[in-house]
Amino acid sequence: MSWTVFKHYLKRASRDPLGMFIFLVFPLVLVTIFVLINQNEAQQVFWVDGFDPVAMINTLANIFLFALIGGTYSIDYIFSDFKSDRHFRLFSTPMSRTKFIFSMAVASSVIILVQLSVVLVVSYVAFNVYWGNWFIVVPTMFIVILMGQFIGIIVSYFIKKKGTAEAVMVGISWGVGILSGMLINVEIPVIGNFIANYFPIGAAINLSNLTSIFEFQTFLGITSGSSPAPVYALVLLGTTIALGVISFIFIKRKPL
Repeated sequence: MSWTVFKHYLKRASRDPLGMFIFLVFPLVLVTIFVLINQNEAQQVFWVDGFDPVAMINTLANIFLFALIGGTYSIDYIFSDFKSDRHFRLFSTPMSRTKFIFSMAVASSVIILVQLSVVLVVSYVAFNVYWGNWFIVVPTMFIVILMGQFIGIIVSYFIKKKGTAEAVMVGISWGVGILSGMLINVEIPVIGNFIANYFPIGAAINLSNLTSIFEFQTFLGITSGSSPAPVYALVLLGTTIALGVISFIFIKRKPL
């Protein structure tokens, strides 16, 4: 990875007002709506140690959905920089295409992580949304964001138009979210439960929920022992690494 390229894209992403709206303002609005709906419909808010864990469960899906949609950042930069006339200048430098694109993807991931972390903090302060172990939730969020960047890179190699590629990326993210049990329950015989639990957003939600619920249950003296959360962590890491390897192969062997 090139620190020079990383800093360039980090600065560029931080000055993007549309990206700021999509990954900061819009998630905050959705989190607010979901929390208010939950508190309005629930007959009794289940408070534990001053927090509302039900609100956490209802809003985690939105956070991880936007983390995956963050792959549109990579699509935007690939089409603006690497699929335009300026790519001749970029690739005339001694730096490899792989370093350029992966540095861009990491920078995009960091800026999205910062924005979505602000959403976590605001929801924590304003709505008593308990996010469980922050040392679990934040790295999980970063893994899902990075996963989205890799998917965005792969999509960019198959789609010729920027708008279409971004639409496909958003569609993939929503598809993964729905199959993971977000918003609606999709009944798929035999494999439905497996998909809901181990698809990226489902695994991320389960990982965060299990660590949080396990903490609550231990706090209340309901249960003791070990949490199955590491299984979901391995699934997320394995999926992200696999997508990263596929992205690397495309970047090395196939010109944009």
